[in-house]
Amino acid sequence: MGKRNVENSDHNVILVVGAASLDRLLTVPNYPAPDAKIRSTDYNEVGGGNAANSASAIARLADAKCWKQDKKMIVKLLTKLGSDEVGKSIIKQLQDSNVDMSSPLFMIGPEGSKTSVCTILVDSESHTRTCIFTHGDCGELTVEDIQSVNIDDIFENVIHLHSDSRHTEAALALAREAKSRGIQVSLDCEKVRKDPSFDKLMEISDMIVINSNCLEPYLNRLEASLLGASNRPPMKAMNTKRELSFDDETLQIYMKSFVPNAFFSRWYPNTQRQCIVTHGSRGALHFRNVWTSTVPRSGDIDSNTLCIKRVGGAIRIEHDYTDSTEDQGEPFTCRNHYDVHQTGVLKNAHVVDTTGAGDAFIGAFLLAKYAGGYMPKQAMEFAAWVSGKKLEGFGAQSALPRGVDVDQQLGVLPKDVATSLCNLVGRQFNGKDDDSS
Repeated sequence: MGKRNVENSDHNVILVVGAASLDRLLTVPNYPAPDAKIRSTDYNEVGGGNAANSASAIARLADAKCWKQDKKMIVKLLTKLGSDEVGKSIIKQLQDSNVDMSSPLFMIGPEGSKTSVCTILVDSESHTRTCIFTHGDCGELTVEDIQSVNIDDIFENVIHLHSDSRHTEAALALAREAKSRGIQVSLDCEKVRKDPSFDKLMEISDMIVINSNCLEPYLNRLEASLLGASNRPPMKAMNTKRELSFDDETLQIYMKSFVPNAFFSRWYPNTQRQCIVTHGSRGALHFRNVWTSTVPRSGDIDSNTLCIKRVGGAIRIEHDYTDSTEDQGEPFTCRNHYDVHQTGVLKNAHVVDTTGAGDAFIGAFLLAKYAGGYMPKQAMEFAAWVSGKKLEGFGAQSALPRGVDVDQQLGVLPKDVATSLCNLVGRQFNGKDDDSS
């Protein structure tokens, strides 16, 4: 099995595996009632699919002058399209965004195969959208596809692998290969999937990105299935101690966002996993486990307690909970500490369509991390700026900013970018103690 060799190359590669489709957007004054006949006020056809959207965001921004890396950043998309005109249209749009499609795992289905299409109703009043997905018959990437190519070629110069959780079995195989080569893996949990391959993919990923409303039901289901093979009792409701002046609404946001982190620390201990939880117009929270220990339980009282405090420049969540070992059933206390960083959203953004904002956020965060060497706080702010700019156009890709926009609007020096982001990105979480996280 080969290892990555990027030292002598003139470029680094981010691999993005998952969906590419065509989005057909119908803008309507408001959502139609059953049996209603209404007129759309606008119609647009643009490239879509979570993976393609994130890859486009990375590729468009990769030539900004502010990045610290001397090496060029390339994003390669791994997906499968149909041989139809829709597939050809998607390829043209990806080319326009500078996405690299040279990988043998950028595949075209058999002659006559159709590409997936998503019809999206955009409510111009509420700026929300409803997606109706029409699955093509071109098929997905498979493990057999991966086995048919030289895997060393696929991972040449690769520094990161991102999956949108589509093409799930192939994504899991690629993630396992990446981990064996010391390459980090990120996962967009944009949808609850009842798929064992997705469960395993989530388990081995180094970074998870989720919507605040998406994953909790899935985690409850998964924990119930895991408990069936274990004598661990289910975790009780959390008690919260706060040493910061959070209002109740902000406290509830932090607690809700913490749920997946509690799950990971319980079932996958000693992990340094990062977790980004997005909250739409409220912004996003970034969690990173920085310390873990296990000690015998003191006394007979079970605990499941959060303490939110400030440590240095970050907010710290300390989570203590009691559990029992699988072999002896003896109670113990797990202690996990998390650093938390938050970002708001782009101030005064002109919202036209929210489609793909999360995908833009992910792509921008990864680029800022790997090309800019940004710490989580600034990477989150850059991602918020990019996703905010995306909101100003129809579809997921039409309004994505490019490198020249970064140069002109944020600056060409890292310090100028940091200052611009501080001024342009708001802080949507209330409470005077969290505004510098």
